[in-house]
Amino acid sequence: MKLGFDDERSACDRGIRPAGRRMSAASQARHEAILAAAKAAFLEGGYQLASMDRIAERAQTTKRTVYDHFGSKDALFSAVIAAACRNVVAALPEPGSLPKDPREGLAQFAREVADVIGTVGCIRLQRLVISESERHPHFAGMLYDTALMGAENVLADYLERCVADDWLKPHDCRASARLLIDVMVHGASLRKLFAVAEREEEQDASNEKADHMIDMLIAAYRPH
Repeated sequence: MKLGFDDERSACDRGIRPAGRRMSAASQARHEAILAAAKAAFLEGGYQLASMDRIAERAQTTKRTVYDHFGSKDALFSAVIAAACRNVVAALPEPGSLPKDPREGLAQFAREVADVIGTVGCIRLQRLVISESERHPHFAGMLYDTALMGAENVLADYLERCVADDWLKPHDCRASARLLIDVMVHGASLRKLFAVAEREEEQDASNEKADHMIDMLIAAYRPH
């Protein structure tokens, strides 16, 4: 079962405790409750206004327990972003699950990745991370390297499979994946960030650009 971005309790949400320390079931439950409370607090008030006292109150625990689990506010914010990124990656389609025909497979990937990256929770987190990017650039880098590069990795893997199965001619699949992601994800995400994605003309333009880029790639690398 794939996990969505907005899942508050993820099997991946294990935080930053040292690998050698095993948590009891009760401790694990507190750990996940703190993550969920922190995510809600950060999204609600931003990084600066989300106090550890408020997070502890939301999680129905003590501030000392929050620090015992995560060490610092920065580390807790990092754990929230890491958990959210893992949820995004887990929700992306598997390369082997996409249709072998690249026209169909790329179109399906475009739809599925838009559904994942374009959720309200994901957009809110992007806005939060961007707002903190000057003070905490490593958080923005984490979101980009894990979630967005994760989508690029899936697409590059899929294109390599298409080449191996003779659906496409050999080419730089990584470069093609990057171009496709720029159109499928970055443009659509930017429109969501500016809250203009629901405009009919923007929806049509987004779909047309993705379809056009897919057509160009197929035309360029279709075996003769």
